[in-house]
Amino acid sequence: MDHIEIDRKESSATETISFMTVNGQAFGVVLEPPKKGNEQDISCIPTGVYKARKYESQKFGRTCIALYDVYGREYISIHNGIHHLHTKGCLIVGLYSGEYDGKRAVMKSKAALKMLTDMVGDDIRVTIREAF
Repeated sequence: MDHIEIDRKESSATETISFMTVNGQAFGVVLEPPKKGNEQDISCIPTGVYKARKYESQKFGRTCIALYDVYGREYISIHNGIHHLHTKGCLIVGLYSGEYDGKRAVMKSKAALKMLTDMVGDDIRVTIREAF
């Protein structure tokens, strides 16, 4: 089983930024929405441990990672994007954080997602913790 760990480091009114490790190795960053009561499409998901697996996304046209059994939520995935307007309650992976169009962003997201999905198999555990 592969293990993705997401440690939240900071949050603002528009996004939460985290560091990601994969199987114990530093990997990149994650951008997701801020805490908003675990509301579908606008809130980060609760901290915890989730089962996940890869799937072929028609929406993104590439392999993404779906999280399962997220309390009160559906259709949560790790996918590519740039800033908080692209999250819809999901986790956007990137190689590093930066700024795009005046917004906090994750950079090299498509490359990061490809690297991530190449690194892991189909049996994945995702741990999300708050570290701030």
